[in-house]
Amino acid sequence: MKKLLLSLLISAIFMSVVYAKETSDIVRTQCSTCHGADGNTTSDLYPILAGQNQEYIVNQLKAYRDKTRTNLNAQRFMQGIASRLTDEEINNLAQYYSSLKPIHKHRITDAVKYEAGREIFLKGNTEKGIPACVACHGEKALGNQSIPSLAGQNAGYLKRQFAVFHTNERPSASSTMQQFVKNLDDMEVNALAEYLQAQ
Repeated sequence: MKKLLLSLLISAIFMSVVYAKETSDIVRTQCSTCHGADGNTTSDLYPILAGQNQEYIVNQLKAYRDKTRTNLNAQRFMQGIASRLTDEEINNLAQYYSSLKPIHKHRITDAVKYEAGREIFLKGNTEKGIPACVACHGEKALGNQSIPSLAGQNAGYLKRQFAVFHTNERPSASSTMQQFVKNLDDMEVNALAEYLQAQ
């Protein structure tokens, strides 16, 4: 019995090492160029993945693989990569990135925009029918499970996603987010992006 347990333990350790190496290889060869070696890209083109919610990452990678997320950058960068990933690899990548520590710079470039964005995030705008973002994304904008963390995300990337939500290019989120963002004007989008990047 002890030999069997020891054998199972060794096998489990070996497999975990194999999976870790496979995930590391995928990160190094497929992901790090755009998202950074530690998931903390500084480019506005790509999202920060470090600390992102695991279920959300799984859902997005599967949407890329299934080509149901069809915005331009998805087509340019992610669909080809995701098409080669198995469910197991997707789960391992999601677990890996969700375990990394995000680097939040708490950078405020425009105090007026920041305060306007904070007001919308925490309270919404009842006159325009805009609900408070905090209701789903949480007080610190960290989201949960299938709802993404927005805290510290690059402002340029956030602005592009607001634009995408006005289309049907992200169907898994569009029906909900279209209703929430349809009444946001450019100034409000810029303000929210300013606030969220500073979290």
